[in-house]
Amino acid sequence: MSAITVKLEWYKDSVGYELKNYGKYGTKISRKGGPLVPTQPLRNDRAFKAFADVTSSEALLNFVNHYGFLDDYEGSKGASSIRFADGVFTENSDYPVMPGKDVDEHLKSASLFREFLSWTSQRGKASRALSEWIHDQLLGASLATTSFDFDPRIGFQIVLTANSLMNGLLLQLATAERGRVKYITCRNCGRLFEAGPQTGRRADAAFCCDEHRIVYHSRARTKGRR
Repeated sequence: MSAITVKLEWYKDSVGYELKNYGKYGTKISRKGGPLVPTQPLRNDRAFKAFADVTSSEALLNFVNHYGFLDDYEGSKGASSIRFADGVFTENSDYPVMPGKDVDEHLKSASLFREFLSWTSQRGKASRALSEWIHDQLLGASLATTSFDFDPRIGFQIVLTANSLMNGLLLQLATAERGRVKYITCRNCGRLFEAGPQTGRRADAAFCCDEHRIVYHSRARTKGRR
């Protein structure tokens, strides 16, 4: 059990969420309009890994349906006249109202979660994009308030109460007790998986499961015979 606990009192739409494609303006994920109900998404101390596994708009929708919006639980109503493009704000009354959250932005964040986990396992040099993201998201922002809790089994714990789900996920990402656990990209499916003690996969594993190892080598043999 970690000496640091990350908590969050959050809300999510009781009816759920949906994807809306606005063509050249991108895809948004929006509330269906049900009453907000309370939830505690960070009770799952692996929520950061669930977000890192998000690689598509459909996977993001599943994540949000389970955990709620990432930045603010009510969601943006969507401005209809002003857009930020090419470094400037432009106004056009014909712009559509686009409530919700930008899908591409969240998919980019999930990809940086994956890159961060791979980097912590490899201990190599972080890319410029990852370094800038770490500075902006983890080092250059206020993510939570700090307090203490006492558990008679383990003593005092530092409690970080996040001010949004995204910030809570960032805190989990930064404070998770990874120990000798490695995060490796499967050579067959590209999914990030855990390897090492108590994970079910050897520390030098190259595949997330035996089935994908068999499929990968079978495909390689087939290509070799052509």
